[in-house]
Amino acid sequence: MLAAYKIRESGGHDRSMSFVAVKGGTVIASVRMTRVAAGAGRAMMLGPLAVRPAFKNLGIGRRLVAIALEAATKAGAPAVMLVGDEPYYGPLGFKRFPRGQIAMPRPVDLDRLLHHEIKPGAVARFVGEVCHADTARLPEQLPAMA
Repeated sequence: MLAAYKIRESGGHDRSMSFVAVKGGTVIASVRMTRVAAGAGRAMMLGPLAVRPAFKNLGIGRRLVAIALEAATKAGAPAVMLVGDEPYYGPLGFKRFPRGQIAMPRPVDLDRLLHHEIKPGAVARFVGEVCHADTARLPEQLPAMA
């Protein structure tokens, strides 16, 4: 998770796609979405997803992920990525990135890099080191190769 936190340190999360679950005036779960970039690709990074221990295994986290994916789709996000466990996120529509397609700014278990493609072809454009979208340089901003 340290790799994902490093990206989040570079800029804020998107409040329009970040949600909380509340019971009796107390926040019991939350999910955040952050705009990220890799190469020519853009996506939202889901996480952290947190559920208070007393409320785990009730489907609250899964529901928050579904709400976040729906918000990303409505906002026109091309894809959503995350660092997480495939057995949990796979049934929610996430798949592993092909090995070597993306890199994180800190070491990470490559089997935990997952994506949910919203717009066809979006994941194929998401290549290279993942960074916060606010700090990304578009390909046309890169210096020309001599």
